Amino acid sequence: MEKRLCIFCDEKKTQNDFNKEHIIPDALGNESLIIDCVCKDCNSLLGSRIDVHLTDSFYLIGKRAKLNLKGKSGKVPYILTNATGMKTVENNRGVSLKYNKRKEQYDIRVHPKVIAEEDGRIRIIASTADEIINIANTRKIRKKGKGLSDKERLALIEEIEKNKKTNEKKENREGVAINIKLEYDLRKIELAFLKIAYELLYFISISSGDIINTEKLRNEETINKIREVLYLEMIGNEDAKDENYDNYWEVSIKTDRDMEEFINKDNVTRFEKEIEQILGNNNWHFINILNINKQKEILIIIRLLNIVTSIIVIKSIEIADGIPFSIPLIVDSTSKRCISLQADIITKLIPNLVVSKKRN
Repeated sequence: MEKRLCIFCDEKKTQNDFNKEHIIPDALGNESLIIDCVCKDCNSLLGSRIDVHLTDSFYLIGKRAKLNLKGKSGKVPYILTNATGMKTVENNRGVSLKYNKRKEQYDIRVHPKVIAEEDGRIRIIASTADEIINIANTRKIRKKGKGLSDKERLALIEEIEKNKKTNEKKENREGVAINIKLEYDLRKIELAFLKIAYELLYFISISSGDIINTEKLRNEETINKIREVLYLEMIGNEDAKDENYDNYWEVSIKTDRDMEEFINKDNVTRFEKEIEQILGNNNWHFINILNINKQKEILIIIRLLNIVTSIIVIKSIEIADGIPFSIPLIVDSTSKRCISLQADIITKLIPNLVVSKKRN
């Protein structure tokens, strides 16, 4: 049986060793922008070691939950599961959110607290009546040598119920604010965007060999450097972090406010509205490969779910001259399909691209 190379591990394998790889992760709503030149072993590692840092990032997890976009587990993400970066978060009033793995949700909990009042009495704050009774019982045992009597327990339960109603009204009026701690590795998110750009070039090469020659693409030094750093990240090799690859590519992640430096906001707004009219929604991915300066560089714009944009500059690449001015792609995350758009709609965005000051 004829063998072919995997574009990540660079090993020759049979056709049965390959399966389809989603250029934009399927957890973000993509079933058509795919390639079949990634082996099963690498495909699995891509999902668990690279894609996950993007799909579960604070940028996109909320939109995934809203759009009901399921991950590899077949479940829709709970918005706070990965956004906190920790198992429990709390505010300065002792109220916390603790992740319940079985229920896949956060449970609100009040950390037990004993406050001494000026009149000598004590005030106990806890999540449940049982917690309050146990604390009161333990304190009496330590002080008197015996626990609460039945009469004392009943009196305490009545007081708890009375205070519970008062506190519920107060919380409904004031609400409970909890500070969420965000922890993320920006480098890993950048690598996830770089992975999309790398696979996109092979997608263009395989689907239209007259634009980019696959063999030439594989022999490019820059492309091989990208393959190497992604593969080292996939297999957990620390060497992927040691080298400085700035001479080969730049990856930047932009918010909408950041993008105003690069594009004409008014024209992009019109562009987005036209796409929304065609698709019937505003939940799409936009990708464009640009050859704009004839300096052996390719500019790749990746905008996911119309929320976050990455601008990737791949440098010192000989095949840049063979790439047309623009190769745009739109993926509708609702239908999970690539959508054909009229050229005049796409080109409305392109003339308004402004190269950053750094590169002028």
